[in-house]
Amino acid sequence: MAFSIDYKDFKSKDETNRNLTVLADYLNSHLIGKHYGWTFTNVVVQFVNFPKPSKKLKAKTLYKIFASVEVASAFEFNDQLSVEQFKEGYELVKEAVLLADGIQVEDKDYDFKAMYEDLLALPIPSTVDELDVLESESKQIRRANTAKRVDGLIGAWKQYVRPCDRQVVGVRIYDRLDREALWPFGYVYSELLSNLVLKFGITSPGYQEIYFQIAETLEEAKQEIAMESWHKYTYCQLDIEKFKTSSDDVKQKMLFESLKEGLLLIADFDHLDMSKIQQALDYIEENGIDSELTYSCVTKGNMTAKIVFKIPRGHRNDTAYFLELTDTDTNETGRVKIDEMLSHAAPSSFGKIKIKKKTVEIVGRKSVRAEISRELEGVPDKYEFSIESIMSPVVANGS
Repeated sequence: MAFSIDYKDFKSKDETNRNLTVLADYLNSHLIGKHYGWTFTNVVVQFVNFPKPSKKLKAKTLYKIFASVEVASAFEFNDQLSVEQFKEGYELVKEAVLLADGIQVEDKDYDFKAMYEDLLALPIPSTVDELDVLESESKQIRRANTAKRVDGLIGAWKQYVRPCDRQVVGVRIYDRLDREALWPFGYVYSELLSNLVLKFGITSPGYQEIYFQIAETLEEAKQEIAMESWHKYTYCQLDIEKFKTSSDDVKQKMLFESLKEGLLLIADFDHLDMSKIQQALDYIEENGIDSELTYSCVTKGNMTAKIVFKIPRGHRNDTAYFLELTDTDTNETGRVKIDEMLSHAAPSSFGKIKIKKKTVEIVGRKSVRAEISRELEGVPDKYEFSIESIMSPVVANGS
């Protein structure tokens, strides 16, 4: 359970209070790694200091999994450490927790009794010196608290098995390193893994994107937590000094091993299909990062049409896209170059493949945004190719 404390003093207009800042760190150092259910994973206590008499205090949900509760306080100062004020803040947090339990939600999954008992059992500091030590170590405490929260959630996710019924459609790679430290391989692997999660049908319990957070240590990587349900973080570590001084071939392998660690981690704690995860990892180990990938594929009758490409070495580099046809009756194949473009332009340009009697059409998406993108990139709304010319040996060999 994580605690967040917001503060607004309507008398002095201050928005921070030293004792409440220390209190938030203190509460989290003891409780942030514990899990009491999925209804509330965070209690946001909003202290309203010297509120107007007409102020109506609210208790509601945020982000579907946060409890947000307003409490009235009457602190005379905000810039001095005080055991009395710290204890008063603690009492108001207990009040907020009681109010949070009264928030009406469907299918409540929240062990209020266990959480409240743990809150009551905390050994409250009794001297200003203790508060001073907590304040002086706030940076280290918050860093450790965030990592503990991630570890607590990972433990809870492992116990909370949900059906993996949503297709993962993309991967993003973030790092807490120097700017462009992973360039260009971070980009290449994000594109490659985004393609492979679709290729192998990797699904998740609710989110559509996986975010890899890379740092020199796992504690540093675990400073990021998803605030929305449509994506989820996994965590990796990388020896960045060794990475910087290595050859490109070694860099590729080092980054792959780091990402492999992160992919296996999220597969374990979220119960993803490990066989499909292993298929994606095996594909990379066997084919590397320069393999040809399928962008989209359509079959009609005995004809299969695929758009294939290779990942460029950067998002600012064009890459060539090819149309590959296969006659499933004769196993004859042929291909023709469609165009060269930036990879981010492909979704607007390759909306649908239409196999007709004598031709194959590739039609761009029909939306204002897609039309603007094609206009900016200078690509047509539609590509059309003769099946006979593509399947002829001259064209196939010439491509």
